[in-house]
Order: sequence, then C-alpha cells, then structure tokens
Amino acid sequence: MGKLRFFENDVYFLRNKYPKLYKLLWTDTNPKFNYEDKYNMNVTYREYNDELELRKIEKEFILEIADSLTPDNSDLNGNGLKLEEIWDYA
Repeated sequence: MGKLRFFENDVYFLRNKYPKLYKLLWTDTNPKFNYEDKYNMNVTYREYNDELELRKIEKEFILEIADSLTPDNSDLNGNGLKLEEIWDYA
C-alpha cells in the first residue's frame, strides 16, 4: 500500500520532542520502523487497517504542527517548522 520515510535523526527528534507522535509510529510490541539504508527508516503499510492508522498519524502530525506556534501565534516555531519538514519528507 505505501510507506512513510524518515531520516534517522528525525526519528530521534520525534522521540524527544513529540513522544505522542513517536508512539504512534513505534511501539515496543509492534515495531513498524525498518531501516532502508544507513540514513532512512521506513514505516510500511500493507493492509486496509494500516491505511486507517496512516490517516490517524497524518491527523496527529497536522494537529501538532498547528499547535507549534511562536509566542505571538504569528508563525510556526522552530520545532513546528522541523515537524512540517519531517512530514513533507515522509
């Protein structure tokens, strides 16, 4: 069906700054990350239920990006910009 791709450093960023998103992508009982090469990790989706999970992940990314604003709410803060970049690549 499809897959999401993340740079390894982005996975660590998610784990440290956005643990809720990280837990959606990675659980100890059902790890979804697979290394494609030295720098990329993939989350692969093959079934319909995985597609539903992918939509949930997309929604959570969008909500986190929307909540990552500067103090005056005029623009995305640094973490929000990084999160947006991660999702665009994924």
